[in-house]
Amino acid sequence: MEKLKVSGLSERICKDGGSAWGVLVEARKRARAGQDVLILSIGEDASATTPSHIVQAGVASMNDGRHHYSSVAGEPAMREAIARHHTRMTGQVAGPENVCTFAGAQNGIFSAGLCLFESGDEVIIVEPYYSTYPATFTAGGANMVVVTARPENNFEPDADEIAAAVTPKTRAIVLNTPNNPTGSVYSEALIKRIVELSRTHGFWIISDEVYADFVFDGEHVSPARFCDVEEQCVVVSSLSKSHRMSGWRTGWAVASAPLTDVFEELNLSMTYGLPPFIQDAAVAAIDGPQDDCREMVLGYGERAKLLVKALDDIPGISTVAPRAGMYVMVDTSRVAENAEAFAWALMDQHNVSILPCTAFGSNVDHFLRMSLCASMDDLYRACEAIKLTASTFTPA
Repeated sequence: MEKLKVSGLSERICKDGGSAWGVLVEARKRARAGQDVLILSIGEDASATTPSHIVQAGVASMNDGRHHYSSVAGEPAMREAIARHHTRMTGQVAGPENVCTFAGAQNGIFSAGLCLFESGDEVIIVEPYYSTYPATFTAGGANMVVVTARPENNFEPDADEIAAAVTPKTRAIVLNTPNNPTGSVYSEALIKRIVELSRTHGFWIISDEVYADFVFDGEHVSPARFCDVEEQCVVVSSLSKSHRMSGWRTGWAVASAPLTDVFEELNLSMTYGLPPFIQDAAVAAIDGPQDDCREMVLGYGERAKLLVKALDDIPGISTVAPRAGMYVMVDTSRVAENAEAFAWALMDQHNVSILPCTAFGSNVDHFLRMSLCASMDDLYRACEAIKLTASTFTPA
């Protein structure tokens, strides 16, 4: 049979990094079969639910008939709530005209790439990066320029190396702070330098701030703090992590009004807007009580400290302590040739699923990203499994 012909886009979005998620796929398969599998390879606490006042707002909205088409860029109340939230979080004054809603932050980031990049443009990406970034930002034909953030610098990139990566073809830099997978929180000095570079060279800043609420050591600094909302800066975020709403698929981008108009046009031919009842639930999340979110972040911070101590006590294993987020980076380089082999051994021998970082960049292919979305009893169980697995490998 003749090979199915697909577009060049298909080759750009089908990246090799997807194989790293095979451990998670296998874990879910075993769990469905009734096996006792500990899944720490994804940032989602399956035992927790969206806060009840948010669920109730969504149910009430559906009962009120709010389940038809909505405004493509977002309902007025939703855009106004996001603008208020953005101003509180970043200090940048934004209005509803600067907001476009999306089906999750991933959708917003992908849309920003499509609307800003031409074929042949260059986009600077900090490595480690979230696993979907290579496909997301090269889908329209742009080329990725990687700047490495090293573990010995707590995974914060060097400002001079970013400056050296800028060329006449540079169209944007993508920032992800607090960072997934590393939990790094970029300093104010670094963010200011990047804003200065953006103004000097005329490139965009795309700031992925999904974990902005999750800082337990330090302060989140957004580039928006130092920019007017009409400058070349796009801030993307969502409620997926902060309010346990990953399945609701509600996210947004805040940007200059002309760009949000373009986002709206793209949405017109892509998602045609979010369901109104989901937006009503999102407004309840943004404007309602934040106690659950604060308690969750404090819990992650405490678990991170305990987990780092337990892992660092394992012979051959070390960590880079996170300052934010819901993961710990586990270095297996002293016991295994690569983290993917270690992750599969952990899965096969102990039914513990932890994500190898091969999809996050070549400089972290010896790391595992271990989720904090579990009880300390389960995290200690995983540590024991890691200790036993490490003992079966010949030191690298």
